[in-house]
Amino acid sequence: MKKAGALAALSTPFFITKDLFANGSPNEKLNIGVIGLGMQVGGNLMGTVSDSRCMLHSICDVDTERLDLWKDRIEKDYAGRGISHTVKTFKDFREMLKDPALDGVIIVTPDHWHAIMSIQAARHGKHVYCEKPLTFSVQEGRQVVKAVKESGIVFQTGSQQRSDPSFRNAVQVAQAGLLGDIKEIYANFGWRFPTVYNWKGYETPASIDWEMWVGPAPMRPWCDELLATLRKGNNPYDAPWGQWRWHSDYGNGMQADWGAHHYDIAQWALGMDGKGPKYVHVYADQNPSFPNDKKNIFYEYENGTKVFQGYSPSATLAKLGAPRTSYGVTIVGTEGIAACDRGTPFWTSNPDLMKLKLPMGKDAAYVSFDHRDNWVQGILTGRPVLCPAETGASSCNVCLIGNIAHKVGRDLEWDWKTQSFANDAEANQYLWRECRGDWGKYM
Repeated sequence: MKKAGALAALSTPFFITKDLFANGSPNEKLNIGVIGLGMQVGGNLMGTVSDSRCMLHSICDVDTERLDLWKDRIEKDYAGRGISHTVKTFKDFREMLKDPALDGVIIVTPDHWHAIMSIQAARHGKHVYCEKPLTFSVQEGRQVVKAVKESGIVFQTGSQQRSDPSFRNAVQVAQAGLLGDIKEIYANFGWRFPTVYNWKGYETPASIDWEMWVGPAPMRPWCDELLATLRKGNNPYDAPWGQWRWHSDYGNGMQADWGAHHYDIAQWALGMDGKGPKYVHVYADQNPSFPNDKKNIFYEYENGTKVFQGYSPSATLAKLGAPRTSYGVTIVGTEGIAACDRGTPFWTSNPDLMKLKLPMGKDAAYVSFDHRDNWVQGILTGRPVLCPAETGASSCNVCLIGNIAHKVGRDLEWDWKTQSFANDAEANQYLWRECRGDWGKYM
């Protein structure tokens, strides 16, 4: 039980001294490249373009049409602000990484590419911001962490909810012990485990290098579900989000999509960054959207805390008078509840906690209102970033081991120290995947 003095301590203002250009002149600009020009890329591209500390140096994609579109948009944006700048374009990320003028890259590709691109960028001395989930497999995560440590680059996993005040405040209340002992966390997101889809293949459009898109993953014919072509009209991206994320050859389903966000917050709240749960439990439960899926999962940590996927404790929230009955993440303790979500203030069952002037973290490195900015500051100042490779890998592993338990259909015991399952050879075979062709040499 937390002592009463904790409330008073948390009401004390917390001040931060910033030294933004400790490692360089304010006149220097970081040359940033972006790999992958899909539907998620706009904010990363234009956020970099509008950042006075950076120049959008180069872009890379397997589709020439996307390269032409964004090169034109970016150069016009710079020209509108009186800056003459030519953006370099690449269809092969390996050629981009050879450029000595490039300082860092933002990786915005499907999951099956994250590891190789991150590792190669690190080996070329380029700082990395990689979208979540960090990797496609557990073994890839270990290799990314190793490459980052050996290179000394600044690496940020794109778990941007850590830079959202709603999630941060709920986490701080939990970490400060003001909810008592944490018994349960609900990670509320869509229920869709990955599987194989046999979409009809078509002749690859001339603008697309399909061999490069598939890369280390199993080869399947091109189709719009995996990589949509640009549309005619005012919105070239007027297509459904890439269905590759549901296909087990290229993505890891909703677990690694929204799960990577919400499990990351659960790990953070529990002080388990770089670690993980002890068990994945499988239980009978009917998926309302997929009749053939009749099982679900939850996690159990060594101290007994349980993390559930796909649900929000709606009845409890309603009974306690919460403004909503469904939140992205709900943290349940012995002395109170905290709930948080995007675009909404965090809520707690103790009204006094809502009035606190919470400290903004242990030090300035843990305070962010812009996740990409947190990465840039890390490069310029040497301060730790919010979600480094070790943290991104451990949160991603939660997603991946849940998928494995769902696949084999039984409870699994997880050893986060060795990153393997205890006494289960079948489950352990899914911890890695051999690369197609000669892509393995880039790991």
